This record gives sequence, structure tokens and C-alpha cells, in this order.
Amino acid sequence: MLFVNHLLTSCVGNSILAMNAKCGMWNVEKARLVFDMMVEREVTLWNSMLSGYTQNGQAIEALLFF
Repeated sequence: MLFVNHLLTSCVGNSILAMNAKCGMWNVEKARLVFDMMVEREVTLWNSMLSGYTQNGQAIEALLFF
């Protein structure tokens, strides 16, 4: 687990999160797991997560996440 956290730098983590969020509603849950694993959460990561929720019709989840 420590190795995975080390690999998930902000750039790589954001790319993985955005990829999962763009692949459909079921993958938004996987994107959230990536978000939760990130040690440092920059603004771009928050934006990608919010965008993933809204693009997949999960407006309530986006509001709760915000």
C-alpha cells in the first residue's frame, strides 16, 4: 500500500482519476478510491473528481463532495 501511495503523485493520480471518471458512472467509484488514496490533494484533483460526478449525472454526489 505504501508503494501505491508513493506512485500516486498529484499528476499521475489526477490522470488516473480523470480517466476513470470519464469512463462512465461505475468508474466514478474507482475514481473516488484513487482520490481517497491520494496523500496530497491539489485543486486539480478536486476539480477532476467534481467533474467526474457531474459528467456522469451524479449531481447530488458532486454537491455532497463539495
